Amino acid sequence: MSIVRHIILSVLTLIVASGCIRENRDDCGGDVFLHFIYNGDGNTDIFPDKIESVGLYVYSVDNSAFHSEYIFDKQDLASCQGAHIILPPGEWKFVLWGNAAERSMMDKNWGTGRIAEPGHFDESNSFSGVDSLYFSTVDLTVPRTLVDVEKTCYFESSHIKMYVKLDGFAQLTDASTGETAEIVLSHLGSSEYTDFANTPSEQTCEIIPEMSPDPEDQDAYVLFYNVFRFDEDDPDCKIEIRHSDGRDIYELSLSNFIDRYDIGVNGINEVTIPILITYSETGISVVDWDIVDVNPGFE
Repeated sequence: MSIVRHIILSVLTLIVASGCIRENRDDCGGDVFLHFIYNGDGNTDIFPDKIESVGLYVYSVDNSAFHSEYIFDKQDLASCQGAHIILPPGEWKFVLWGNAAERSMMDKNWGTGRIAEPGHFDESNSFSGVDSLYFSTVDLTVPRTLVDVEKTCYFESSHIKMYVKLDGFAQLTDASTGETAEIVLSHLGSSEYTDFANTPSEQTCEIIPEMSPDPEDQDAYVLFYNVFRFDEDDPDCKIEIRHSDGRDIYELSLSNFIDRYDIGVNGINEVTIPILITYSETGISVVDWDIVDVNPGFE
């Protein structure tokens, strides 16, 4: 057998084995090229500054079935800010989540798709703040002609950054024991999950973020955490400070704070709410914390 004839037979065998033939190309795959863009609140792409990983979830529009998923890490995105996948002819919906990490779990079913902290799924009701999530979705058609398809996936924010400093609270004593008080900061009224249309849930939860000593101030604690998006006029979004046994110390309405310091939330992607709460002998004061965002990749 000649080399040329051997090659031809090999190609024919491969085509038949894959089910891709000229008369019926339904089993063939078309090339889909996606480009990832995140402009934040401007006109310049800042995707590399904000998004370190992308999870891509593919659904068939015809039967609402989950088809496949692809995960692109930081190294993947550094070499190509996008994706190249192969799909058979049909109508497809893509859902993309940026920065989903150890604080993110998903229900990937078409009708109930959602992303949340693990505490939502394991029913532990333990929440400490979500990943710095970003969202995108696109619909596209892979034609039977298998012409290449290109789409741009524009991302939007799914989270709000909370930076809280509790000044003077490290020296707060418990009147009943005379010892340094153990305190808890609680963020109330946060959406428990966001669905696969990036709509925060009406179901809410209590977030208790990690509290750390301020390395620059021995009398203070600092808390850096993220919550799902919320409306700046939502009266249920509050911060409570209390003793570890449940006794109240202070309550702050976030809608009042946002209004007082003219912090934009609605319609803005990159939102940071910095709060300085100071305890002293004369009482508790609350002001806008003039902090530089030194942790743009905080998750």
